[in-house]
Amino acid sequence: MDIFDNKGYSLMTTSATLDILRPLGPSEQYFWLSNQNSAKHFVFAAEILGDASDEAWSQAIAKAQARHPLLQVTVEPDQDGRLCFVEKPGLTISLQIFAEGEIPAWQGQMARELATPLPLAGSVLARATLVRCHGRCIFLFTMHHSISDGLSSSFVIRDILRSLSGAEVSPLKLTAPQEDLCLALPEAPPPPSAQEYPPAKLLSRIPKFPSVEALKIPEDLTRRLRDRARDENATVHGALIAALAFAGRKLRPEWRAHPTRVISPVNNRERLGLDDQCQLAIVFPTGAYVPKSESHLWEVAREVKNDLAPIRTQSGLSTVYSGFRQLMGTSPGVDEIAAFELQICGCEGMISNLGVLPFETRFGEFEMDALWGPAVFVGIEGEQMIGVTTVNGAIHLVHTSYTPIANLLSEMQEALQAMAF
Repeated sequence: MDIFDNKGYSLMTTSATLDILRPLGPSEQYFWLSNQNSAKHFVFAAEILGDASDEAWSQAIAKAQARHPLLQVTVEPDQDGRLCFVEKPGLTISLQIFAEGEIPAWQGQMARELATPLPLAGSVLARATLVRCHGRCIFLFTMHHSISDGLSSSFVIRDILRSLSGAEVSPLKLTAPQEDLCLALPEAPPPPSAQEYPPAKLLSRIPKFPSVEALKIPEDLTRRLRDRARDENATVHGALIAALAFAGRKLRPEWRAHPTRVISPVNNRERLGLDDQCQLAIVFPTGAYVPKSESHLWEVAREVKNDLAPIRTQSGLSTVYSGFRQLMGTSPGVDEIAAFELQICGCEGMISNLGVLPFETRFGEFEMDALWGPAVFVGIEGEQMIGVTTVNGAIHLVHTSYTPIANLLSEMQEALQAMAF
């Protein structure tokens, strides 16, 4: 006999092999299936002041894992072929521990993590690496996109540090897929006619390891940029997209052949009534921009704000979710998922911006001094991916690419400097 929750998801099954929590939602299915075209995991690196024993770190990770249901699952088909999150007792998040000098700087280790897919069959969908550096450490955390997004990962890292400091982290309840948490799902309208772009190609992971570079925007510039964005009726996120498009077009001539396409993952937690659960709660619209000069950048930033406004409404979000339902309702194979990605996700770059971290960065005797990420790939050849967090008053940028544009971050900083003054 099965027991079901109020959404109809099986919470327990008498099957001898499966303990099903619930089926994957449409966007979760998308990330799981698209992993066959391009690995869909992402990485954060937290710089932490303070350190603890190997055992203390392992216990803290275990307690954070026990808090989040989707950190205790694998993905397997049920008897009807539906992909489901299956709880398997005894699954643990692996932790590798190194001393400084045993491996490259954290950027090099992040590149290795990005180049190494998560084992999916029968394994938990996360892993961790710790690098000790004389009274401080670098903690790298890797997760699969089917169970998480960037903000989720920051919450898990926060919970690990809370546990490490001796605080209790109580278990959270399993929640429904994001599509089921959004009411009034309409039929998706036909997509608008799009400008012609050169055909996108799936990402080639040659060389084996991607480039990873990082840049911290000083606190003063971050503050001035935030204040100026408010005065300009724009956002810091819009400013970052304008700076990326401007810098990329300056440094790479082929970007100037057409408007620059930039993906903006949008956090939907507040609208969906989610708190700190580790689960997928984003959509990722694409906008196209033509910044003509530095004096034009705030106009582009306002375009970004206007472009993202519909997705922040109930009807706009419902429309996107309906599109995912329709896509997954066709039971797409690898080729169909690839075609969808090339059409919908074709881009020159992405700004994945967590914004200001929604929690304090001190945890007893430990402090998160910086958080770099998310480092992630959509899977499009030539893409320049920028992960953004604002920690302790400063914007942190991490740039990942298999075909990196040299000096992209420094050119972005120059553009942001011009925008702030």
